[in-house]
Amino acid sequence: MIPFPDLDISVRGKIATIKLTNEQLVKMLKRALSGQNFNVTNIEIYPDVFVVEASLKDIENKIKQRGLDAEIDPKTIKIIIKRESLIEGFIKATKFPEKGLKVEDKKDYIIIEGEITGIPKQLW
Repeated sequence: MIPFPDLDISVRGKIATIKLTNEQLVKMLKRALSGQNFNVTNIEIYPDVFVVEASLKDIENKIKQRGLDAEIDPKTIKIIIKRESLIEGFIKATKFPEKGLKVEDKKDYIIIEGEITGIPKQLW
């Protein structure tokens, strides 16, 4: 199942092209960080970076649950992720090049392109 059903996908012959917008990248990044127990409250998109804001409230609550009267200040942190690094991480995690897919960064979106295989000839 495709995790983002609203992807912009076009097919010409046996070549599929998927356009993944910055907003879709943000959803993926938020899901990935949340899976690592980051409480992501916001992600801002800039031309060369993504700025992730994460709450430290969960950590503060865990410390208090252990009986310590503690307070964390500030309540949030900002993590600046370079766009180039995020795209490289995405490519490495998905192993697209190993699967014969090309990934190209267009700044407002990325393009994933490759040949569709395993489809009977009469369907294309």
